[in-house]
Amino acid sequence: MNRLSLTAAVIMLCACGCLPHRRTARLTAEPSIERALDLLGTVREAAPTLRALRRNPVLFDYYDAPAGCGSFPAGPGRIHLPRGLKDNDALLAAALAKAAYIHRMNVGLGTEENVSEQEEAAVLFQARVLLEIGLKSDDFRKTADAKAIGSDLCTYVMQGAEAAVRDARAAALSVQPECRRPMDTLRKMRERLSETHEAMDDSAAFFRLLKDRDLDKVRKGTLTMAEAVKNDAEIRALPTYELYRKQRELYDIQTTAFDRLTRFCRSAMKEDAAWRKSNQSLIDAARKDLSDCDLPQ
Repeated sequence: MNRLSLTAAVIMLCACGCLPHRRTARLTAEPSIERALDLLGTVREAAPTLRALRRNPVLFDYYDAPAGCGSFPAGPGRIHLPRGLKDNDALLAAALAKAAYIHRMNVGLGTEENVSEQEEAAVLFQARVLLEIGLKSDDFRKTADAKAIGSDLCTYVMQGAEAAVRDARAAALSVQPECRRPMDTLRKMRERLSETHEAMDDSAAFFRLLKDRDLDKVRKGTLTMAEAVKNDAEIRALPTYELYRKQRELYDIQTTAFDRLTRFCRSAMKEDAAWRKSNQSLIDAARKDLSDCDLPQ
């Protein structure tokens, strides 16, 4: 091999493996979140969700919302995490895992809004991640955000998955505008979809229906008023044939997404039951350590 060829080969090798590779560079600019992602990389239960996250990356950062609100989307391609967890890599990893799990559902299934059933499945996933990380009860006493996560874990460990799902649903449906709650349920979303189908033959009713839904998103903080006004103007400006195509597309895509989400959540419950059965020793150890934890009333 001549010198020129050797040089080219060295350059190619370095491009593939010699240069530093920051695998979390597209996911965050925060060193503490990078550490949390590194920690999640050691958790077997988190592996599928991390693979999905790297196929469909999103930017994670912090926000200063009231304690206990958890994480939530902050616009396309961005997710806020509670700043109160910044100093605890393990708890931050658990919160990030839960947010990534919901992001995985939304991207993979085609859903546009978080619903209660997603929160329920994600709470079980977060508990499994926490148990595999191996946190102690003292880790949950430091901040209000940490206590909220600890309360969810306590319910999962002490009372079981059904109780954890029940409490997650109660929290998701509680009236907390600062936390973008209440969330909708799959049943409510299907009812709205049925209303959309019924309004297809009445353009004025269809426009009013979409506008009301966007205004509801504005109240929840998931859409700005400017975006709602823009959406309303754009849909009203569509030619008749284009409007009909948009109506069919909206109905068909959302019907498929809700069907997929229903199957996913059912499967998630079965996966959790299988995990609990094969990891009973982790649950037993956590039950001893968390014996004095405060369960939600």
